[in-house]
Amino acid sequence: MRNRIGIMLLIMTMLTLLLAGCGKESNTNAVVAGEEGTTETGDRKLPPYEVKLVFYGPAQKDLELVEKEMSKITLEKINATVKLEIIEPAA
Repeated sequence: MRNRIGIMLLIMTMLTLLLAGCGKESNTNAVVAGEEGTTETGDRKLPPYEVKLVFYGPAQKDLELVEKEMSKITLEKINATVKLEIIEPAA
């Protein structure tokens, strides 16, 4: 009896998850692939913010150059700067 209840709960959960994925998304501000994103939404401009990317690896000699170039691109597209931070193996 206990086994049947468990199986029924599992089937109900799986059906619920399956049907939840069939819903219609009503996000009208979604960016379509290939469209250029802007830093303006309606009449207001997006606030500037910083994206911090932390990754594991050895020290890189051109990290600051890469960080500056990434910031140029993200500043144009989403009004954000990029900060790269390495966690070295010795840490």
